[in-house]
Amino acid sequence: MKRFRVGIVGYGNLGKAVVKLLEMKRESWRAEGLDLSLTCILDQGGGLHNALGLDCGALIEHATHSRTLEGFTGFDRTLDFKKIIDGRLIDVLVEFTFTNKETGEPGLTHIRESLKNGIHVTTGNKGPVLVAWEELSELARERGLLLGVSCTTGGAL
Repeated sequence: MKRFRVGIVGYGNLGKAVVKLLEMKRESWRAEGLDLSLTCILDQGGGLHNALGLDCGALIEHATHSRTLEGFTGFDRTLDFKKIIDGRLIDVLVEFTFTNKETGEPGLTHIRESLKNGIHVTTGNKGPVLVAWEELSELARERGLLLGVSCTTGGAL
């Protein structure tokens, strides 16, 4: 069984939809030999980390009465992107932070640093794609990593 530790940065509607997808598809992916374990989530106020995997069902329930991760068991105000990268806590980054079309930040840094550290990336963030697509796609190619881009064209409409 191939295991990937997934981290979500940006826990708005799209981040929450990924949590639902991970919960809904877990068994079918395992039947195909793929174990995707959500180990980190960051939002603006901190985040969650569990090396064994976060409880997606409990996260979905929590989201029905709270817009943020605060109050969820294990919430850590000090968890940030640097700790996730430096600690090598994930294998795949799902990046959904807010978009700055001029600088691509903060998503550009998240994507660039993930790729530099051997982490596959998928993003729905238009800013980094607009500002640095060629650089990011080349970085992924050089390191043999996947760079997935989703949600970016429809959001621009």
